Amino acid sequence: MAVSDSAILCAAIVYDDGTNANSVLEDFASALRAQGVRVKGLIQRRAAAHRPCAGDVMLLDLDGGDYRISQNLGEHSTCCSLDSAGLAEASQTLRRALDDPPDLLVVNKFGKAEAHGEGLRAELGEALAAGIPVVTTVHRKNLDYWRDFVGELACLLPAETDSLMKWWNVPAP
Repeated sequence: MAVSDSAILCAAIVYDDGTNANSVLEDFASALRAQGVRVKGLIQRRAAAHRPCAGDVMLLDLDGGDYRISQNLGEHSTCCSLDSAGLAEASQTLRRALDDPPDLLVVNKFGKAEAHGEGLRAELGEALAAGIPVVTTVHRKNLDYWRDFVGELACLLPAETDSLMKWWNVPAP
């Protein structure tokens, strides 16, 4: 592990609407894996970026495979389309990582579900309690919930690969 013993073992990429924090997280995970770091977890991808709530959200397991975590509620739907069954299935990726701790665990997002005690919150909390370094993303509107959840256990970073590499304490590729 490259994060120094005195470093905070959890980082959250803070993003706003229009920021692609997922691609930054994916680039960071790929760069670390290329350096031989054992990185496990989930990255969020959207099949259609122009349709934010139309059933197009997938979670990519970094070890292969993906999970659909959204329901198609129709073209004109304006409500959240989270499929809790798909999210529960995807949580098994994180559970497996807790059984065989990686150097870094990627949790795709601390979102609305996690802010309200659901989603992947339990797995995220277990990883932190076990001392596993974790990186995630959090939308600025959920920052208060995030701070209530982690307190001083995490640092907040901009959506930049270089910032993540500095946190991890390795030079950018």
